[in-house]
Amino acid sequence: MYRYSNGQISLADFKQPVGMNLKESNRWVKKAQTIPWLEIEKRYAALFTNRKGNVAKPLRLALGACIIQAEYGFSDEETALQIQENPYLQYFCGYPGYDDEKLPFDPSLMVYFRKRLTPEVLGEINEMIVRDAKERQAKETESKDDSDDSDDHPGASGNSGTMIVDATCAPSNIRYPQDVSLLNEARENALTLPENEFPAWVKVGAMSTPPSFSTRLISCRAFSGCGTICSAFDTITTSKDLSA
Repeated sequence: MYRYSNGQISLADFKQPVGMNLKESNRWVKKAQTIPWLEIEKRYAALFTNRKGNVAKPLRLALGACIIQAEYGFSDEETALQIQENPYLQYFCGYPGYDDEKLPFDPSLMVYFRKRLTPEVLGEINEMIVRDAKERQAKETESKDDSDDSDDHPGASGNSGTMIVDATCAPSNIRYPQDVSLLNEARENALTLPENEFPAWVKVGAMSTPPSFSTRLISCRAFSGCGTICSAFDTITTSKDLSA
């Protein structure tokens, strides 16, 4: 006879010893979540017509053991030992929690598992898995489309308003005070000013050079807010004589 199991449990409900932390990203956890166990169990339970006798092993344990054996090529004994020692395989086989006290079944039962799960039954199970995967994918696509529609119409989902974005780290093409190009730009601007418009804090001293090529020394003293003085000296050669 066959007795239905409690169905699929989440990894959070899987009882683990202190210090054990199973990961959702494990491949056996992902496989367990993609198989429609309840639908397959209904098909498996139909194989047991006799309502009396010993209770058969759950479908998830029987099918899980066959999948594990086919995946790794284990013998019947090694398959039972691997399930006993590996918590991920126990979760895949439907254990409520980690238990390494005893074997999950006698290795000789693998013969009965394979007899019940014939190629025809496995073909039906494979179709169930594929159909369930397609339905799940269709739901995800539909959900994504609905999300895109709500983005196009913000008021439709009930979420609206103004979003404030902090642009503290936004890139900006600026020049810092130590940039030499600023000093050169100040020098070029000073050359364009007439002599009578020079500020009082700019002193132009003439040197003994020919009139057509006067060499001037400009000393600029800029006072910053903290009281520090920055002096910049530049030698300027121009074809126009600036009279002192």
